[in-house]
Amino acid sequence: MTTLTLKRQPEAPLEAACITPDNVAGKTAAAIAALSVMHGNEPAVLGDFFRIEGNGTHDLVLCGDLGRVKNVAAGMTAGSVAIRGDAGMHLGAGMRGGTIDVEGNAGDWAGAEMRGGRIRIRGNAGHGLGGAYRGSRHGMNRGLILVEGSAGNETGAGMRRGCIAVRGDAGDFAGAFMIAGT
Repeated sequence: MTTLTLKRQPEAPLEAACITPDNVAGKTAAAIAALSVMHGNEPAVLGDFFRIEGNGTHDLVLCGDLGRVKNVAAGMTAGSVAIRGDAGMHLGAGMRGGTIDVEGNAGDWAGAEMRGGRIRIRGNAGHGLGGAYRGSRHGMNRGLILVEGSAGNETGAGMRRGCIAVRGDAGDFAGAFMIAGT
């Protein structure tokens, strides 16, 4: 298991698409800390914001309020990501496999255009959950998203396959332009 603990809150959104099991597997803690991120419009390294423990495995645990950390687990194909806190925008966007478990809330576009895997959000999810990005015709195409709280507008917009289950309320235009799925 590899644990990343937020050691300082980013002042601007932190683009951290490098945080995926696929990307850290086989790397040392020092190599993971050296991965590139964008802090606002400034380049930085992951180690500037996270304390990394353990060597790279396909099982990641992220600790802290990641509400300003974007693209975590985007495009992942295998492994697991557990977030002990809130998650930022684009969590698991375009993922094709593996599991994500969020103990808090998730920002907008969680699971957008995903192609497989499972996302469980124990709090609320933002707008565009499992949906299609602006200008795209295809949202979620496979996989499962479970939300124990509520979800924002355009949940499952443009869905082609897969399943989204929201225990609480869903905002406006849930399932808009949906072709298939549940």
